[in-house]
Amino acid sequence: DGSCAAASVKCVTGAQLIFHGTNFNPLQPSYNDVVVGDDVAANPILCRLTAATETELTCVLSIPRDKEHGTYPIRVRIRASGTEWGAAQGAGFLVLGAGEHVPGWKPNDVPQPVPVNDEKKSNTALVVGLVLGSIILVLLLAIACLYFRPFHKCRKYDECEVTYTSP
Repeated sequence: DGSCAAASVKCVTGAQLIFHGTNFNPLQPSYNDVVVGDDVAANPILCRLTAATETELTCVLSIPRDKEHGTYPIRVRIRASGTEWGAAQGAGFLVLGAGEHVPGWKPNDVPQPVPVNDEKKSNTALVVGLVLGSIILVLLLAIACLYFRPFHKCRKYDECEVTYTSP
């Protein structure tokens, strides 16, 4: 929620984001973590938590100048104990610098690139291979039949001439 979620142009430093979910840690905001983009980058996008309940997290964006345009994954982590964090869960994508009519938040179902070995191409290759293999097999059988055909000096409807030679 928030104005940033509705319009990318409003996703600027100081904008507030509100995440809805379940099982957030309500003890204090710092027991939850919102990671935007690459959290180990030299100059990361920050979303500082200001409030937390079991069902809602509120954070304020801090966007470096070199990251004001682009689409960045959002992940949420919850502190499980004093020193342990739970696994990060995907929470959509933050869209920066895309304009007034583009939402600043996109759900996790962003289209994935088509893999190089896509199924249609591999099926086509299989069919072509089977057809070519069948044609080659038929040609080999035809050549074998012609080559190994018995040769008789026979005329149609007549007796065969058999020539005997003595040693």
